[in-house]
Amino acid sequence: MAITTRDQLAAALAGSYDRPFFKGSATAVVGFIYALFRASGGDPAASTLANPTTTGRALDRTSSGAIPLCATGSGNTLYLAGLQVAGPTIGNVGIYDRAVEWGGLSGTVTTAQSLSAVTLPARCGDGTGYGIWLEIYTALGSTASATVTASYTNQAGTSGRTATLIGGIPASIPANRVMQFALQDGDTGVQSVQSVTSTTSTGTAGNFGVTIRKLIDTVPNATANVGYVKGYAETALAIIPSDACLEILVQASTTSTGTLFGKLSIAQG
Repeated sequence: MAITTRDQLAAALAGSYDRPFFKGSATAVVGFIYALFRASGGDPAASTLANPTTTGRALDRTSSGAIPLCATGSGNTLYLAGLQVAGPTIGNVGIYDRAVEWGGLSGTVTTAQSLSAVTLPARCGDGTGYGIWLEIYTALGSTASATVTASYTNQAGTSGRTATLIGGIPASIPANRVMQFALQDGDTGVQSVQSVTSTTSTGTAGNFGVTIRKLIDTVPNATANVGYVKGYAETALAIIPSDACLEILVQASTTSTGTLFGKLSIAQG
């Protein structure tokens, strides 16, 4: 059931549980976003899943590297009732649901690179709220590629839509950096991705791919080593899919993401 009354809210908050997390620092470049799914260890540990290929894979709460979730009671919905983080690097920390990942794409190929069909996990519904992200697994070359697009199927099941990576792939983009594509006008979600096209060779093949993920919530790490806390009012009780593969993304203000300590407070009802 959903939380629809004050009494249900009070009961859900009283029965909520805390899920602490800790992540070691990863190398970064100022102002960019990095996925810690494979980049750093801690709790959860860095994923031991092999880098994805063009075959792709769907992920869930049991996937290596995911922030563990307790089982959801029958008919219940999970809610983010609180979020806090602290660390030495000022920046922004996001909690996302990592739904599908593909890799094995080359930075030297300038034609469409096809991706195998992967069924979006049931928790994602029609894909509303889920976006397409470029993800780097092995550093690409020193030449930028200004025009990068992805062909995808939107939340309405319409294929042949075109997402654009605004600004393209920069020169010498390192491992673990992620960049979000802009969906075609009017689209609000993604069900699948069919191909990715980069019109300029970066000079080095490297290894990159795309990930379908959805933002659950963000929290600023506004002051070094001083925790920032959001309660249920600030999180707006964001819904957490019960089978979500929760991951951490960090936008750093210096050359490392910093050692992160944090906690999710999760209610259900």
